[in-house]
Amino acid sequence: MISAVIANVIDRKRHEKKILTNQKNSDDLNEITSLSIGQPTLPAACREISKHINNLINSDNSYLILSEGRNNLEIFSRGRNISVSESKRQVFEDLIEKTQSGINRSPEQNGINPNHNEKFLGESYLSIPLSKDPPNPGMIILSFKNLHDFSDEEISFCTQASAQIALTIFKTKALEEARQRSAELSALRATIADITSELELQKLLHTLLERAIRMMNADGGDFCMVDELSGDLRVVASINLHQEYIGTIIRRGEGASGKVLETGKTLLIDDYSVWPGRLKIFNETALRATIILPLIKGGKVLGTLGIFHSDPEKRFTSNDQHLLSLFAQHASIAIENALLFDKVQQMARIDMVTGLLTRRAFCEVSEYEINRALRFEHPISLAMVDLDNFKKINDQFGHQAGDEVLGEVAGLFKEKLRNIDIIGRYGGDELVVLMPETNEENAILAMERLRKTLDDTTFKIKDNRFHITASFGISSHQNNSPQINVLMDQADSSLYAAKKDGKNCVRVNKN
Repeated sequence: MISAVIANVIDRKRHEKKILTNQKNSDDLNEITSLSIGQPTLPAACREISKHINNLINSDNSYLILSEGRNNLEIFSRGRNISVSESKRQVFEDLIEKTQSGINRSPEQNGINPNHNEKFLGESYLSIPLSKDPPNPGMIILSFKNLHDFSDEEISFCTQASAQIALTIFKTKALEEARQRSAELSALRATIADITSELELQKLLHTLLERAIRMMNADGGDFCMVDELSGDLRVVASINLHQEYIGTIIRRGEGASGKVLETGKTLLIDDYSVWPGRLKIFNETALRATIILPLIKGGKVLGTLGIFHSDPEKRFTSNDQHLLSLFAQHASIAIENALLFDKVQQMARIDMVTGLLTRRAFCEVSEYEINRALRFEHPISLAMVDLDNFKKINDQFGHQAGDEVLGEVAGLFKEKLRNIDIIGRYGGDELVVLMPETNEENAILAMERLRKTLDDTTFKIKDNRFHITASFGISSHQNNSPQINVLMDQADSSLYAAKKDGKNCVRVNKN
């Protein structure tokens, strides 16, 4: 009777002790979870977990190992992300493989002679996978300096703890990725706001490339635009690639960008340095993981955007590709707007009848050349040209014929003058020519040759033939050129003198 009572008391005490132990274990585990789940990043959460997991069974030491492949382990212990020697890392890598299928105990408890390298863990250890489902994201290790016989209760509790820690890690990782995605989308929105307000094409292209690289935390990239005439690509902007690549022509189907132009699809390359289709000009560059996207608007490829990592360990993820695709859609719209704006600007700068600079554009370009002549003390000359009796053509044959004749005369001027000479339509049938680094004597010779060529030329417009002459007025300055309006006034005075002297001649302003 007494013995039965004593036995019941002992059983009750054991049961109460077990309940208290289980309660303490649950409290410890919940504390680990609550402390880690509030951390802003996954590494911070893992450091917090590793600081407390030895409390689960009062082990002497503990490790939390995250694995993204055999050669990519992150090791946390006692609240720190630690580095270990190659031999110790090898032990952890082997344990990850052994723990894939379930719990793994120290070799001595499995009846196996321990590897000498494992001794740093202690006499006894227990490694438990964070997940039973492959791929195993990692494990926890609880170790004792001396021999320790792990009880079934300890193993069961540690297995439960491992599952809860894994859930905490997955949740923290998901929250971190969500925060990162939110930050990336915010950055994308800010970028879109910036790029849609930029209309200067070259500046826009460099800004787009710079923002894309920064958004992907990449090392560099390039921007290629489709040449409207050839249909090939031309490198128009690059960052962290050699400057001489600017202007490089990439034909359709050649290299990564040419392939993207041909297919109209994004191309993802894990390592460009060994990619068989790479272009020779990029052989010396440090391109590793590379992503190239087409910039498409209205079914037409405008160009390509390429981004790369130099670090061989880095890769572009599917999230990166999705974010860049969104970026590329808005970049395409911004580029098309800039191209349209550029065409409008060109139309405003180019006279539609002659193909020459308009008066305003001519003055803008000429100001630069005049300032340059002043800076380097070079001579400069300007000629005003008026076609003689041009009104008769308009009156007799109509303005359409007059415009065609004017276009032919402008083509002759462009053909016979130097590339550095600047030609504009001043208004009506008046043209103007700025001749950099040209003194008075050479300006007279140049205009006299042009006058004679024009006098010797017959223009055929439809069934009619036209003979055109012109009067030329020149203003020249050796090393102290006035502003463009003064130069034109002086040349206009010379032109008036040429008209007064019978037309079809060259006269010079004597300033």
